[in-house]
Amino acid sequence: MRHLLWTLLVLLPGLSHSQGLPKPSPTHERGWFYYQPLPPLVPSAKPDPTRASPNEPDSMVPLGSAWLRKNLPIYLDRAVDQPTLANVRRYRYLERLAMDRSSAYSDTSARLTMLDPLLDEQQVSPLTALAKATRHREIDRDRQRLLEGISEQAGLWFFFRSDCPYCHAQVPALLSLARVHEFSILPISIDRKPMPGEGLPRFVPDNGQAAKLGVQVTPTLFLVHRDGRVLPLATGLQTMDQIEFRMIELGHTMGWISDAEFAAIQPLQNTLLDDVAADLDNGADPDQLIDQMIRQGAGRLGVGSPIQLPEAEMP
Repeated sequence: MRHLLWTLLVLLPGLSHSQGLPKPSPTHERGWFYYQPLPPLVPSAKPDPTRASPNEPDSMVPLGSAWLRKNLPIYLDRAVDQPTLANVRRYRYLERLAMDRSSAYSDTSARLTMLDPLLDEQQVSPLTALAKATRHREIDRDRQRLLEGISEQAGLWFFFRSDCPYCHAQVPALLSLARVHEFSILPISIDRKPMPGEGLPRFVPDNGQAAKLGVQVTPTLFLVHRDGRVLPLATGLQTMDQIEFRMIELGHTMGWISDAEFAAIQPLQNTLLDDVAADLDNGADPDQLIDQMIRQGAGRLGVGSPIQLPEAEMP
């Protein structure tokens, strides 16, 4: 691979990069002095925001959740601006009511999570320390395999300057990549001077490649495929993890890594219900839509029929 990097460097010049206003009614016959008197202004009664109107929907009944969301701040302002015992007590009682209802919801939600596997995050991502450690080991193993596969197809061009401190700091990560994943690395000196210190492979002086590739800062890394494609990888100082991440992302974009291989090393995400919802008839009754989503979600998860709730828990 290193010999290929040198050959591609020489052949670089041949490589490809990859409405009007309505007219007033005539009033000539009425005379120029005619005017239509305006109706007298009748002051409207200012509504009391703390009282529900008879015409309000059921969701705004007094002490309901929607009513509390709207009126708790009003009662709080009144208690702060006029902190009488009566005002403060009204607010504190409303606050206690909201907290009790929230606690009841939280308890019921926890019960439902234990009854319905589709709502259990353990189905999506491990939560215990042992399960997390096992998952991390699996991801590290798969990443190692993917990076070794990329190293068999591509190497790195490392553009540097001898007086660039960031270039000096970049060297240990590159050496680790070469040692752990067996990447071939070709250092290219823009100022045509060697990098002080030990460890880097023998460099080559820049002969116009930096200008051809549009290198503006150092360090800059390019991933060079054996088919001749020179692909921008990173600009500026990068950690080894960052370089590995960029390589895998680029490998997936270029088709060297399959979608299944790429998905295997990603954080687990639960999109099952989102996928189910996309297939539902949005014109149906919302409650029916939700019930249909529950049934189909259980089926896709492989748990058969959804859990049957106790009769007392049904609406």
